[in-house]
Amino acid sequence: ERDAALGAREDLLRRIAALVAGAAAAAGVFAAIAREVGGVVGLPLVVVWRYAPDGKTATVIGAWSQGPHPFQTGTRWLLDGPSVLTQVLKTGRPARIDDLSGLPGAIAGAARKAGLRAAAGAPIIVDGDLWGAMSGTAVRAPLPDHMEDQLAAFTELVATAISNTESRAGLARLAEEQAALRRMATLVAQGAAPEDVFAAVTEEVGQLPGVDFAYMARYEPDHAV
Repeated sequence: ERDAALGAREDLLRRIAALVAGAAAAAGVFAAIAREVGGVVGLPLVVVWRYAPDGKTATVIGAWSQGPHPFQTGTRWLLDGPSVLTQVLKTGRPARIDDLSGLPGAIAGAARKAGLRAAAGAPIIVDGDLWGAMSGTAVRAPLPDHMEDQLAAFTELVATAISNTESRAGLARLAEEQAALRRMATLVAQGAAPEDVFAAVTEEVGQLPGVDFAYMARYEPDHAV
């Protein structure tokens, strides 16, 4: 049984490594990791989470389940109760809860409505910082022994996928910034009128991800803009 488990884990690592090396989209990688881990550990629901910087919420970035569940990719959940996500966030270590009945909080309540009774989680550490967590949930309680440690064995792989994905995204952003700078330098070198340069710079800034409105202002001596 041990040899079979090790073999399954090695096969999983190879499949996920191929996805990461092949520059697959982040959402696809995280969903694949959740699916593969669920198959290896034998849990009906595995979710990959991203903690918000303020530590008050967590967002689902990948999930796999044998049946309907509320933790769909892209949904954001309050960390308002004693969930495994809260424990992992506080301690930075794997955690488990063998009985979700009666626990307060949005995550525990949603899990109970979906017929889930126990949960385990493990931290995802990226570049030395607590980035997120992986959770596994079961319809029967208690969980198998050391389930939280089994999940932790896979979170390093998740961290690698995240690092590679963010590195690719960073390189893409750098290339876009350099191209924008070249376009602006060309305008200036061609002697374009200042108002044309300012308009072009503002337009380039407006193309940045997450920007809805951009403007350039001049401070006047009388404190007007």
